[in-house]
Amino acid sequence: MERKTTRSERLAMAFFPGFFDMVAKDRGMWFEDDLHRERMLAWGARKAFLIRWLRSRMEEQLTERQRMVIEYIHFEGLSHQESGARLGVSASTSCRDGQKALRILKRAAEEDQSWGPKPGWKDARE
Repeated sequence: MERKTTRSERLAMAFFPGFFDMVAKDRGMWFEDDLHRERMLAWGARKAFLIRWLRSRMEEQLTERQRMVIEYIHFEGLSHQESGARLGVSASTSCRDGQKALRILKRAAEEDQSWGPKPGWKDARE
C-alpha cells in the first residue's frame, strides 16, 4: 500500500528547489539578531520568575478550590462552565471563586514588591 504524504510534505513540494536560497538570510521571516535573541531569553527568564512567584503566593494564600479555578481558567484556558464542571460546582461559583482569588493575588502583589523589575531585566519590546 502506498504511503500518503503529510501536509508538511505537500507544502514543502509546493516550492521549487532553491526557493529558500533566494531569500536573504538577514531579512527572512525567521531572522533573529543577537540583540533580539538576548532580549527574548531575558524575557523568558523574567516570565519564569513571575510564574514561580505567582504559584508560591497561590499556595500560601488561596484555598484549594480557588487555586484550581485559577489553574483551569488562566493556565488551561477553560471557561467557568468547564471549570465548575470539573470542580463539581456551578459556573457562577467558579467565577466568584476566581474573582476572589484574583483580588487576593492582587493584594499580595501590592504588599510584596519582590516580583518587580530587577536591575538588568529588559523588556523584550525595547
